[in-house]
Amino acid sequence: MDVVAIILSALVGSAVGTVWYRSFRQQWRLASGVPCDRRGAPRNARDTLPYFLAFLTMLLTAIVLHELVALTPIHGPWQGALTGALLGLFLVTPWMAMSYTHAMRAWRLILIDGGYAVLGPTVIGFVLGLF
Repeated sequence: MDVVAIILSALVGSAVGTVWYRSFRQQWRLASGVPCDRRGAPRNARDTLPYFLAFLTMLLTAIVLHELVALTPIHGPWQGALTGALLGLFLVTPWMAMSYTHAMRAWRLILIDGGYAVLGPTVIGFVLGLF
């Protein structure tokens, strides 16, 4: 297992997530219903647990993609990116959409979170393919 590739890809995936959610900050807040303070920041913005769990998720995703790529004839950054994109698009996002629909969550939230569920593994797969 290439620990450097896994950690680097998880860090890049997290950085892309930061950019993604900052780009959709207002739409995500409205769609998610997360309680905000009077400045409009989520009340739990200073809580480190969600950020720790988000990075842990990126790390687990990187480990699974790394092992999946190691078991297949997938080589290079573009094939790694395609593998991540396919997993995000056809495995993670539909499952998430099913759960969100049953929980009566807004479609806007499904699209925002689902978009990152595709983008995150795509970026992680790309970075892993560089090694």
